[in-house]
Amino acid sequence: MNPRRPKTNGGEITNRRIDAGLSQTALARRVGCTKQLVSGAERGANGLSLEVLSRVAGALDCTVRDLLLTEDEADTERDPDAA
Repeated sequence: MNPRRPKTNGGEITNRRIDAGLSQTALARRVGCTKQLVSGAERGANGLSLEVLSRVAGALDCTVRDLLLTEDEADTERDPDAA
């Protein structure tokens, strides 16, 4: 796993964003990034830098750790048959 682009749990970002009553656009504005970056992170299509991930966590009132995949989840994502 690249320490600069940790694997995020896109579903957790989505759930917390929705629970906070934010659209992807509103979260992007709070974080200072694009809606496309938020959307990609939620889909798991792109990773976030630690700096952006930290801002996302702050905007969603949680910790960075809350938004990361566990090692088991990351392993399952790499090899779905391992589950």
